[in-house]
Amino acid sequence: MARHFMELRARMSAEAKAASEVEHGRLADEMSGYEVREAGACEEAKLRDGTPPLQS
Repeated sequence: MARHFMELRARMSAEAKAASEVEHGRLADEMSGYEVREAGACEEAKLRDGTPPLQS
């Protein structure tokens, strides 16, 4: 599982990586650890099922 994420991350543009880091920082500041883990599990399931991820 981790390998697949690393492959996706490696193919992201520099702008997409930067936007991802900004969003991660924002979410980490406003969510508890439990909420972050739950959100990550939800997004992983959506990616696995082919459902588009959440847009902000």
